[in-house]
Amino acid sequence: MVVADISGLIEGAQSGAGLGHAFLKHIERTKIIVHLLDLYPSDNSDPAQNYRKIRKELEAFSPALAEKREIVAPNKIDLSVDDEALAKLQKDLPGVELFPISG
Repeated sequence: MVVADISGLIEGAQSGAGLGHAFLKHIERTKIIVHLLDLYPSDNSDPAQNYRKIRKELEAFSPALAEKREIVAPNKIDLSVDDEALAKLQKDLPGVELFPISG
């Protein structure tokens, strides 16, 4: 099994922002995309919205890339004092199977 850790996909990548096309071309070779979502982002952003931004970039760059199998893994589940954040994420992403982890 080969695992590639490719962080840093940013909004506008499909137009060349950040690592842009080089980044997106690299992940075209993957069989599965693991979306590691910060359940408690330090910038107080919304994890569901962060996921949607990434999906939008993938879809805009390549319909084939957007169709790849994916695993959505909300991270930092160990910081949870209750199920509220995870329940909200599941509500905000209906139909998306979540695999909560603590990295």
